[in-house]
Amino acid sequence: EEEYVRLDPDDPTDGPLDFDNDGYTNAEECQNGTNPIVSNAPNAPSVNAPFNGQLISQTPVSLIINNSEDPDGDRIFYTFSVYSDSTLTQLHERFEDVPEGQNTTSVTLTAPLTEDGTYYWRVQATDGRGLSPYSNVARFTFSQVNNAPSTPVTQTPQGAVVINPVIF
Repeated sequence: EEEYVRLDPDDPTDGPLDFDNDGYTNAEECQNGTNPIVSNAPNAPSVNAPFNGQLISQTPVSLIINNSEDPDGDRIFYTFSVYSDSTLTQLHERFEDVPEGQNTTSVTLTAPLTEDGTYYWRVQATDGRGLSPYSNVARFTFSQVNNAPSTPVTQTPQGAVVINPVIF
């Protein structure tokens, strides 16, 4: 195992060292299956609320994620990014260096939301040494006004249709 992670298998003195300064010795990392040369980044956080496709009608709007896990046990911080387009190029609001909560982490949006606007959001975790993959992108629509439904339009049949009565 030591050769895989570029430790010297003939040198027992490198086991108690901590090459990546993550608080775990090189030997502990080898035993745990993590790389003692590189700090291991957290895994991707997951969206909790609002869930993908949710309609939000009240303010304030809070974004909540299920926390990432860091293989090294490092403290985790998050960056929440909210966009007004599905290609994630029109940044609406960003929160950086959000400290991890217990089990979940949340932020409350402060930028005004457009009525009937659709927003896309994602989150990335960091342990200060590496970045996680992004969470899945979630979409929500903000609408405080309950608009009347549109007038129904007949699709088929068009014109007069006669149905022969069935006699029993």
